Amino acid sequence: MDPKDEKELRELLEQLSKQQKVPQVGFLVHKNFTIHFILMVLINLLVGATTLGTFEVFEYPLVEFGLASFFMYMLIFTTFEALLKVFIFKYFMRAIILSFGLINLAITYIIFYLGTFIVKDIQFIKPNEMFNLLIFSICFSVIRNIVIYYVRKIQFERQVK
Repeated sequence: MDPKDEKELRELLEQLSKQQKVPQVGFLVHKNFTIHFILMVLINLLVGATTLGTFEVFEYPLVEFGLASFFMYMLIFTTFEALLKVFIFKYFMRAIILSFGLINLAITYIIFYLGTFIVKDIQFIKPNEMFNLLIFSICFSVIRNIVIYYVRKIQFERQVK
């Protein structure tokens, strides 16, 4: 390729990138990490309540908890998740891609499990304690990914306007 053509192509690409808005890709819901954290606490509270409420409607309770302990549990979960995901996305991105994101599900499961030791008032109902935790983790992750998708979509539409 001629050097002049390559230079023109680079200039054209720079002009296009300045003109078009490109959606943000990554695990952050907002560019500012503090706002991201607050949004994630709210999303996790909403999704956690929705997940537990859905199973209550079908008369299959997963967890016994008090309201204050639920808020504390989700706050602890969000804090640990944010810290772990920053570390994992920075150093193990290839592993996440190769696992098709299943590492994120495993992290969610482990953090929820460890959270039950920190917040004593939350207990997954026995005898299926680990199975209930697995069901909760999977449903929580699926619903949260759907909610985050729509939050990002709304943010992108605002950027374009």
